[in-house]
Amino acid sequence: DLVFSIEARLRASANTGPSSLTKKELSILSEWQVVCHRSRHFNEELIAHQERIGGVEIDLLFRGRNASAHWSLIEVKSRSDDLWDYGPAVSNRQKQRYLRVLSLLKERFKAQIDAQIAVVCHNERRYLDPEIRYFELGESLY
Repeated sequence: DLVFSIEARLRASANTGPSSLTKKELSILSEWQVVCHRSRHFNEELIAHQERIGGVEIDLLFRGRNASAHWSLIEVKSRSDDLWDYGPAVSNRQKQRYLRVLSLLKERFKAQIDAQIAVVCHNERRYLDPEIRYFELGESLY
């Protein structure tokens, strides 16, 4: 419901002038946009959202809808500026926690699971039409 409230406010702002979002709202909107993107373009279904596994909260976990049924663990990062104007999206400590969770998930589901970072860029307040880029968890963003 919160996502739809945020989206309605942003659509209304087209007539009333620019609207800004809190950090939490931007995070929720970004996660929702990644879910929609993965569903449409990767033919995946959402299995878990903001679930705690091994003491770590994961943002999104998807499973492919096709016969191969691949899995994807996604950490979502929101940006309101240029994608490349910042340091690492995920700290080394956070990477280590995610790799530990990845191991637990592989054991639980007996499946190959990819770990990725989704960077959602809302530069120039393009809240409803963001740029979304995916990186492997161990990949440098530079």
